[in-house]
Amino acid sequence: MKKLRKYLKYCYQTFFICFLVFCFLYEYFPLYYRYISKLEVKENDVRDIKEEYSGNSIAYFHIVDFSEQFDVGLVRWNKDTINLCYIGEYNKQDIECLENYILLINDLLKDKIVLRLRDINNSKLNNTQIKILYMPENFKLHNVNAQGETSPFFNGFTNEIKEAVIFVTNHENQKRRNKIVIHELLHALGFMGHPNSMWYADSFLSYESFTVDSMPCYEAEALKLLYDKRIPNHYSKEKSHKQFLPIKVYFDDLELYFNPL
Repeated sequence: MKKLRKYLKYCYQTFFICFLVFCFLYEYFPLYYRYISKLEVKENDVRDIKEEYSGNSIAYFHIVDFSEQFDVGLVRWNKDTINLCYIGEYNKQDIECLENYILLINDLLKDKIVLRLRDINNSKLNNTQIKILYMPENFKLHNVNAQGETSPFFNGFTNEIKEAVIFVTNHENQKRRNKIVIHELLHALGFMGHPNSMWYADSFLSYESFTVDSMPCYEAEALKLLYDKRIPNHYSKEKSHKQFLPIKVYFDDLELYFNPL
């Protein structure tokens, strides 16, 4: 009996230590990997990117691509094809909206990734990477004031998104409901932040996105920049600031970034 207790105690201690080591590596290895290896965009690529993309697009990318809470670096999908499905209380207009947004994104990201909308009745749920859940009207999200929310799941070692779940609760206005979907879909593709500046109020990621009818040019270019292979995974906001945005200006409560000519 004593030997059994001793063995169980040993197993418990071993498991606990392994769990702590795993948590430490999962949380801090990306930081270690990023800072030790000093991942950055090559100088000639920085020059080419500045010529290829507008300064406004690069500034917008810098604002929305990185987490607002902590800098985990660039996060994106590393798959050729991403399958989407819709579940719950959706209608015909919701499906048409999704089809149009998928066509828009596929046109922007051609030769990089392809989004495919799948009918959940004809495919297994496990075969879809982005799940869009149209929830009942009385469903409460984590942020009780929000009508849409995205939960991306990514590998902490590679910063590759593996799965994303989108929740939509708005039942009052179809136009606003459609804008919530594209707003959350952009989060699911890797945009982690929001443009708080009035200069980007006409973007889909703005909190005023329900008034926007089309994706502005700078937002479309920022999405292409997110999947530009010249920018490595784990690329940090600090590196982005130093390489692309050497000047940082604060104006009242707005934080504006720009790249001087």
